[in-house]
Amino acid sequence: MKIEISHNESLKNSVFSKFGPHHLEDRMVLSVPNNTITLEDIGDGKFSYVRNSDSIIKKIIQTNQTSQIEIAPVLPVHTPSRKTDFFFIRFDESLFIEKNSTMQIEIFIPIEIGIFLITQDMPSGLDFFSCDPLNSRFGLYGTPEDGRLCKYYTTSVNENNTPTPFMHARFKLTIINELHESATIGKIVFPVTDHDLYYHNNETIMDGLQATIKNRVGLHVIETIQDPIVKPVDWRFAPRDIEKTDYKFSMEMGFE
Repeated sequence: MKIEISHNESLKNSVFSKFGPHHLEDRMVLSVPNNTITLEDIGDGKFSYVRNSDSIIKKIIQTNQTSQIEIAPVLPVHTPSRKTDFFFIRFDESLFIEKNSTMQIEIFIPIEIGIFLITQDMPSGLDFFSCDPLNSRFGLYGTPEDGRLCKYYTTSVNENNTPTPFMHARFKLTIINELHESATIGKIVFPVTDHDLYYHNNETIMDGLQATIKNRVGLHVIETIQDPIVKPVDWRFAPRDIEKTDYKFSMEMGFE
């Protein structure tokens, strides 16, 4: 995947903290869009943690001399609450794929922010939130009776668009049409917890996805599988607080 560092117009004049480890100080202030985080030493290896956003989150954390704080992108499954491992992407324009052909596109997908306490290289998730909480919502794939609850987002297929730092990751999607007829795709549902995130400065990429349209005993389905990328030079793996999954999943309830 080609990586190009870009900056959203609305954020370019703002100064935010960078993703990555930060040494704990007597008092430190970290800033990301719509959130300010303050850590202050209160003695005996304890720090007060305060995050100001639409509400105020307060915690007391215990550290040791080697502890660090890491700000990192995390999978978009924590807010408003953790209810699912699946993500539902709706395209703003339908994708038309000719028979026996392949389409590759790069889109962007929401991320959330994780604050980790790092001790002896072991991360512990301290706080998780979205810098764009109004767009952190759920959707249902399928019927109310037997559908699958997913995190939901409408994304643009216009490759001239750029992701917003702290809010989006680049995401490569490969769609293979094995049918002997054309297919129209309006949405993709997949297990996002199969995927890893990588970051550099304040830019983020996610493992890609391969989606194969097949004929299964007269039923058209899309089989989805994680398409891992090679970590680019100078990029870091984002720490995980969720065990990596390996779902075998097919979209069997329509994809237009």
